[in-house]
Amino acid sequence: MVATTSVTHSLLSSFKTQDLILCALFSLTCVAIVDIIWRIVHYRYFHPLRHYPGPWFASVTRLWLAWHHFWGTELHTQWALIKKHGINQCQPLIQGPVIRVTPTMLLIADSKAMPTIFHRRDTKSRFYLQGYVGKSNSILLREPGAHAAHRRLIGAPYALANIQKMEPLLDKHILHWVSSIDERFAGQKKPVDFSHWSHYLAYDTITDLGFRNPLGFVKSGSDVGGLIEGFRIGMLIFGVAGRVYPLTETLLNSWLKKWLVVRTEQQLGFAVVMEKAGAILAERSRRIREHGQKAQKGEKAYDLLQSFMDARTPDGDHLSDDTIISEIFVILGAGSDGFGSASTAFMASVLSRPAIFKRLMDEIQDAVVAGKLSYPVPTYTEVSQHLPFYAACIKEALRLNPSGATLLPRVVCPGDPELILNGRQVPIGTEVAMNPWIAHRDANLYGDDAEEFYPDRWLVDPAAAKVYEKYNLAWGYGARVCLGKPFAMMELYKGPLSLLLNFDVTLAEVGPDTPAPHSEMYATVKVWGDVWLQLQRSSRWSDLGNKIAQDKLGDRSGKDGVAGGIPLPEDLQ
Repeated sequence: MVATTSVTHSLLSSFKTQDLILCALFSLTCVAIVDIIWRIVHYRYFHPLRHYPGPWFASVTRLWLAWHHFWGTELHTQWALIKKHGINQCQPLIQGPVIRVTPTMLLIADSKAMPTIFHRRDTKSRFYLQGYVGKSNSILLREPGAHAAHRRLIGAPYALANIQKMEPLLDKHILHWVSSIDERFAGQKKPVDFSHWSHYLAYDTITDLGFRNPLGFVKSGSDVGGLIEGFRIGMLIFGVAGRVYPLTETLLNSWLKKWLVVRTEQQLGFAVVMEKAGAILAERSRRIREHGQKAQKGEKAYDLLQSFMDARTPDGDHLSDDTIISEIFVILGAGSDGFGSASTAFMASVLSRPAIFKRLMDEIQDAVVAGKLSYPVPTYTEVSQHLPFYAACIKEALRLNPSGATLLPRVVCPGDPELILNGRQVPIGTEVAMNPWIAHRDANLYGDDAEEFYPDRWLVDPAAAKVYEKYNLAWGYGARVCLGKPFAMMELYKGPLSLLLNFDVTLAEVGPDTPAPHSEMYATVKVWGDVWLQLQRSSRWSDLGNKIAQDKLGDRSGKDGVAGGIPLPEDLQ
């Protein structure tokens, strides 16, 4: 024993420290290479998902998905794979093509698989990172029980009945929006980029509804505080990190965490939005502390933020400041993209199809002449009841252009409904995902014209329309459907319509300063850009409504703030 120790000591002492370090690095490198090779062989040839088609790199590493996400090619790469394998697979596709997009994730194209994947007890994948953006919120909570409990705490104010009480607030901002567009663009015969101004309306309305603190996007005509840009950059970073979640989780559990999690001092991406969320809560808390008063439930001034602050857990505890800030963050970010992206897609879709646009405007004109629309802003109920083709165009724009055109992965857990894909049972632990943009192009549901903009599909067969609604993923599905859907739909029904009522609208002639409309993926959002509109003041609405407005407003009748004499609310003049 002594001799062995002596020999070992003698051998080690013969090496220099540098040699030992190099030897250790070489050994670690060899171990890493062997581990990588083993994983590749396992994922490719022995993993339970090996039978499903997909790119070679996607089957052995999550980096393939992260790469395409970063460069904005993920959606269309996946769509090309779906079309390729939907044609080339040998067996009849009862449930549509299924593609392996990571070693452990399957992308499913069949829209009728939604109830099985997004059931009431579904569990979100680790793809939805925890601890990266403050406290988990209504979007990031993975466990169904925790999500349901959290939703009960914060969900009531988002109900349609409560949102409809806020309709006058939305009308106020729509009037201001139309007025600003008239003053800046129509009155000066300049084109307006609707892809920007739709988001400005969305941000002002959601921040007023949420915090009684409109941020002034419409007034300034710009991205106030860089919130839009900050959220999109943050979504890009978050999307890449989520697609390689094993690596991200390892780093978040290491000494590197303090540099990786979102912190307000970073002044980049989500940090910009998080800083604003914290400032909004701090300001509200200060006002309550200094003045000793707060809005009560049922009062006009009662908003989403106050409902969060008043919420109590089953144990009687307040929500933590971090939890409230996280919900404010969701409103500031995701809360505006639904309307902004969908309304821009709607305008681009109808204006580029003359026959559809003429029919749409004829319907609006008939409703105006018949006195079925309230002046100065039609109500949500009136639009729903009296403008069926307009509503169908909104639904079709949402179908083909869901703002969240990204993967929505769930994990197959014990006790979940049995999932059979292409004749094989999907094993426990597998991630199964759908993408709204792909699911809404399912020819087995929508027919051979699934990729075409055809609003009449929502009108010609009411039974078919109910099926389309059942398998619609634009706002999420089932127990996890977007809380903001009622407000976003109300805004969609009223916002673009108000523009069409007050102006003759056409797409601007394509030129160096007004490029053609286009859409592209940026992170998880299908973003429309350069939707340049040429506006000319129209009397179709004001001729019929101006006398009514003057009778109602009395001495304010002279304070016309928009095209054709629609009054601008006093608090926004």
